[in-house]
Amino acid sequence: YQGSAGPVNFAVAGLVRFLEYDAEGATVSNSNWDDDSAKGWGVTFEAKTKLTDIITVRGSVTHGDGIGGYLYLTPAQQPAYVDNQGNLETIEATGGGVSMSVAAGPGSFNLGYGVVIADLDDAFAQGAVQGSSDERYSSTFVNYIWSPYDQITYGLEAGHHAAEQVNGDEGDAVRLQAMLMFGF
Repeated sequence: YQGSAGPVNFAVAGLVRFLEYDAEGATVSNSNWDDDSAKGWGVTFEAKTKLTDIITVRGSVTHGDGIGGYLYLTPAQQPAYVDNQGNLETIEATGGGVSMSVAAGPGSFNLGYGVVIADLDDAFAQGAVQGSSDERYSSTFVNYIWSPYDQITYGLEAGHHAAEQVNGDEGDAVRLQAMLMFGF
């Protein structure tokens, strides 16, 4: 659903999905392994508003259980895993972000932050994922994007990106980027 309330534009969306696996024909030592299913779901809310003629703020949050790849940039692309008893267990994940754009000259400065977290602790304990599996990503960026001509857009960006694994190991990177886009 999309709508507005005064100067705020917003959107709300939901997802329900049916997940299933079939162990027929598989060689497993546990006779309880059989067909199993689970329900996945997710909800998202996003909003934006102009604070002034030159400043726009945006925010979004998405949460779900068994949402998998429907959550943008999730570290848990798979929506579920099979535990040691042969049960299909969904993976809970949450993500969100905030950003601000400030019009300046022929373009705008943009500052943003986003984070996504997947709860892989139970999957790790069951041996369904490795300790080196990522379970959290976050990014902070600043850029300037401008269009001096109708069909040409330039951009410069600096970003800091971090990841955390199930076993607690962490890493980060700084990325500098430039863009030239020609629209036709």
